[in-house]
Amino acid sequence: MLAVCNKDRHFDDEVEKTLTPQAIGRLFDDKVNKALNSYLRYFDFILIEKEVKSKYGVHNSGIDHLVSTGKYILCIQCKLENTHSPIGKVNHFLMCINNIAKKHPEKKCIGIYLSKLPVSGPSEKALSTNDIDSINIHNNGSDDMNSLIEKLLVFFHYVFRIYSYEYDESIIMRYSDLWN
Repeated sequence: MLAVCNKDRHFDDEVEKTLTPQAIGRLFDDKVNKALNSYLRYFDFILIEKEVKSKYGVHNSGIDHLVSTGKYILCIQCKLENTHSPIGKVNHFLMCINNIAKKHPEKKCIGIYLSKLPVSGPSEKALSTNDIDSINIHNNGSDDMNSLIEKLLVFFHYVFRIYSYEYDESIIMRYSDLWN
């Protein structure tokens, strides 16, 4: 299991039951940001939505987190809604990542739509046929924020060739780069 796991998950679950959907969304964004920042040594910088809009323009509001490395720009949209994300929301996300990609032609831009449920069928098709490599990482409807963040971090391990080791230094997780 990755480091993002909260050892007091039951407490988090009980607190989350008392929050509004908007507060749960903010909590999820905060947890994603905290997890990303724990990997900061692998990145050049990380921006949250407010910083993305400040740097790239307010029309790029479909990106909750932007991660920059020497070779990549990763744009992440977080959705913990109880419905499949419709094509309109996904198209807005794709428009935003295409805008960012145009500003960084020297880097490979990747879109990550992180959601509780899989996106709708038309949305999945839009993600897969966009000029920018895009993926929907979802939790099959589970409310467990930590497991969804773990899936995101596993993806990061995969893209950035981050290795995890046992105490005896044997490799327990090794991935190769998807986008060479």
